Amino acid sequence: MSDRAHTQQALNAAMSEAVEYARNLAPLSRPVLFALVPTVVLAGSLQRSLDDESAPLTLVVQDELPEELVSGSDELAAYIASTQWPDAVEGVILAQEIRFRDPSSTPVDDGAARPALLVSGVLRAGPETTLLSIPQDNGADELRGGDAVAPAVISALRYSLGRFDGHATTPPAAF
Repeated sequence: MSDRAHTQQALNAAMSEAVEYARNLAPLSRPVLFALVPTVVLAGSLQRSLDDESAPLTLVVQDELPEELVSGSDELAAYIASTQWPDAVEGVILAQEIRFRDPSSTPVDDGAARPALLVSGVLRAGPETTLLSIPQDNGADELRGGDAVAPAVISALRYSLGRFDGHATTPPAAF
């Protein structure tokens, strides 16, 4: 198996694909959970060739989550943290629509909360990130993100993979 599937670049490519997938579902009425499987593993199980050069990880959309799970809820946090993944799953991404208020906006800028897409992902090997996709008036999306965005979501995803950081020895209670 290629070590490229364990890199931050592989996670970034999968995150970009997850953002595009979720944006095509807009408005995203329910959270979407993706397993990240190395493309070479998936190709082997399908007995066909897939391009693992440009996409070392393949998104596998999980069946619809239970209806009672809404974005940002305690129930979603508990569900994610209780999920167990087979060894072939190298990472997990969660996409959910949230309400976002730009902290840099002023009342004159109409600082009202608006829908945004929060996409968080982790790999067993360590890389993690969160992106915030904020629709703009011109139809484009502004992407923001980093390592310190949505730490509770990252912690729940990491817990589901069985890799506990120093802070996640018990399941996260809430997002």
